[in-house]
Amino acid sequence: MKNRLIYIIVAAIAVIAIAAGVLVYYNSSNSYVATVAGEKITKEEYTFFLSSVKQQMEATTPDASSDPNKIWTTKIDGKDAKDVAKDRALDDAKEFKIQLIQAKNSKVTLEKADMDKINTQMDQLVNAQGGKTKVEADIQKTFGISLDQYKAVYKDYVLIDKYMQQQEKEIQPSDEDTKKYYNDNMEKAGEITTVIHVLFLTQDNQGKPLPDDKQQEAKKKADDTLAKVKGGQNISDLAKQLSEDPGSKDSGGLYTFRKGEMVKEFEDWAFGAKPGDTGIVKTTYGYHVMKKPTFDDIKDKAALGAKRDLYNKKLEGWKNDKQYDAIKNQKVFASIKVV
Repeated sequence: MKNRLIYIIVAAIAVIAIAAGVLVYYNSSNSYVATVAGEKITKEEYTFFLSSVKQQMEATTPDASSDPNKIWTTKIDGKDAKDVAKDRALDDAKEFKIQLIQAKNSKVTLEKADMDKINTQMDQLVNAQGGKTKVEADIQKTFGISLDQYKAVYKDYVLIDKYMQQQEKEIQPSDEDTKKYYNDNMEKAGEITTVIHVLFLTQDNQGKPLPDDKQQEAKKKADDTLAKVKGGQNISDLAKQLSEDPGSKDSGGLYTFRKGEMVKEFEDWAFGAKPGDTGIVKTTYGYHVMKKPTFDDIKDKAALGAKRDLYNKKLEGWKNDKQYDAIKNQKVFASIKVV
């Protein structure tokens, strides 16, 4: 299920380019920042969340490239930015603990196959990043915690993700839920639209135009593919087989986007087409075989999104439940510095 926490951990992995191994929770600290339903948020865990929030806030500061620290001398809605960061981090840590509690209550565990997969990824990525010493230094610099502590947090994220996959199977959105998700998030007149495309490139990896014969070859592939789509073949299947767009190939060529997020020719066609329309669009990238999907074409994607929305509503309910209030260890919380 998609929520803010999953975004944070994915972003964290991207920053340091490392997956986690599986170790027993590193909890040598003699202090904790807060408790949630009796479960401690350790200082190490909180430091991880605070570092993630700090990076997000600095990245979204105007002129962040020239002075990312600028935000820490400002106020947000009348509150010091540093205090805002600490509160956001505590909220993220609380959400993390609540989902971990729910996973354990549901008897979700990491099995040997899960452990083996994580350990294999860990070995591969540590080697790719120049060894354990280099990775340890990167994590310490980025999150202020050790490699073992980071791995422990990530292991729990894997458990939470497994729990959310279980929930995904159990949550059954109604047709009304699915249609609402589609209308709110996939197709809203003038704001959001969804297309399926198959791309045949006319430029190389450096963005330079291919020779004329290669461009003509790409055009012919596009024409042939459009004929297949018009003949009844599934464009998503064709995208997985043929598309040269790494950003959408694995998802069957599907893009949902807002105005201003795509190149003009692609965007103009997508927002101007009617459900069921097909065509070819030429951009600087190449030839795009396009289809504006009907609701039925992407109903399964909309249903998955509706499941995520329903899960997030459950999560918000838990967060608002008094039994899951984050009870601060005031002395430790106050002692933690943002910068």
